[in-house]
Amino acid sequence: SIARFAGAGAGAGGGTAMIRGLPKTWDERDFRKWLDTLVVARSSCKKKKQWPYGFITFGFLEDRLHATKTLEGCMLGGRRVTVHEALNKKPHDKTTGSSNAVHGRTREELIVAAADRGARRDVRDAVCPLWATPYNEQLAKKRAKVEEALRNLTRHTAKNCKRLKKQGAGGTWRWPSWIGESNKRGKLAAPVEGIVRSPVLEGYRNKSEFTIGPDADGVPTVGFNVGLFKEGVTAVASAEKCRHISPVAKKLAAATQAFLREDAANGGLPVWDKRRGTGFWRLLVVREGGMAPETGEWAEWKRDVPAGETPKTEQTTNPATALASPEKTAATVSEESGLPYPLFDPRAEVMVVVQVSPTGYDPAQVRDACSRLAAALAAAAA
Repeated sequence: SIARFAGAGAGAGGGTAMIRGLPKTWDERDFRKWLDTLVVARSSCKKKKQWPYGFITFGFLEDRLHATKTLEGCMLGGRRVTVHEALNKKPHDKTTGSSNAVHGRTREELIVAAADRGARRDVRDAVCPLWATPYNEQLAKKRAKVEEALRNLTRHTAKNCKRLKKQGAGGTWRWPSWIGESNKRGKLAAPVEGIVRSPVLEGYRNKSEFTIGPDADGVPTVGFNVGLFKEGVTAVASAEKCRHISPVAKKLAAATQAFLREDAANGGLPVWDKRRGTGFWRLLVVREGGMAPETGEWAEWKRDVPAGETPKTEQTTNPATALASPEKTAATVSEESGLPYPLFDPRAEVMVVVQVSPTGYDPAQVRDACSRLAAALAAAAA
């Protein structure tokens, strides 16, 4: 295929392109008709009236390369159509840069390189974008967001009250009492007592839904999508490095992945491919229960940190003993510490669900494959 010949992984998607030079009078229906006339294969497209541009998302890199050659240079109403990379507005996404600044490479090579980078991005940026931010900074940011929401509530309420007063609504109308109180605490609609930090920082997710599909190289993988399907990114990456996924879920996901890769090598049932909408194995769900702390224990973890300040990392309550003992301890630990994951707990129970798409496959082969996967999961859980 074009993708492999150009150096991109088999799991690289087509991404999203911005098309400039379109008539402002066109809406999405007009845009779609024009693309159909030119036989431009795509996953979706978007165009609104008054936009001199539109967006096309491609499932396959081959379709993206073909569309670029087809659309570039077309004339519409005396204007020349140009094709550009659609930039991602997410601040944490570093995969879209100024690729055109690279000299000595053809446009097709730049498109392929961008698609390959997108398929190989760090999965943590997609599922837990603050993974590289120290936890104490996350607490401060959370406090700031809560305070901003409360200030917005005060501003909007005050604005509506002024409008009603000007309209003369109600002869006995009075300002809400809490509006005056908010002025004493920086326009906050209610006092912020603090942020309750999580006592468990590793493996706290008790339900994980793992996508099953090809990775950047087309190899069957159990994990998470590294990007959004609407942006033309379909590659799946392992969740092994994801801090919030529990060891139990990771172990079961790894066992499933090992089974699917071995089975695929022996001509077994394929994993689901979003680009084609075909395949058998689709989703692995791991849900754990019986590990939540008793009611009221969370209060010991409150951090009263003013917005804009960073919690200190010394002289904090020892996370390993805070839940067991209500009184403060003198231990010195980091805010990055947390309670250990409860690997062995008599209350714990685990439910595993595997979603498949059996349409078009031999029922006997389906039963055999599911039985063998169940046996592999049971062996991993033993």
